[in-house]
Amino acid sequence: MTIAGFTVRVLSGCVASYDPKNLPLILAYCQKKGCEVKTLGEDNGSQMNGA
Repeated sequence: MTIAGFTVRVLSGCVASYDPKNLPLILAYCQKKGCEVKTLGEDNGSQMNGA
């Protein structure tokens, strides 16, 4: 998903819920809406550096 020229990413390890069993549903919802869901290891920050 791109908004105003920015790629929207959700780092899965930075998402919380009062019930951890809901996390897969929350992440699936984010993906359904067009966000890239990544782990911290997958997102090396290269986009942030303009590379």
